[in-house]
Amino acid sequence: MNEIQTLHLHKKPAVMLAFFMSAINATKLSSLLQANLFPVL
Repeated sequence: MNEIQTLHLHKKPAVMLAFFMSAINATKLSSLLQANLFPVL
């Protein structure tokens, strides 16, 4: 199972990187929204 997952990860590093970056961006975006909205509320 681990060997298959490792091969899959090495086959698509760009996809994994894009997923990782989108997750980071989503976290930053939610943090910015909370920081901007909660003081107003």
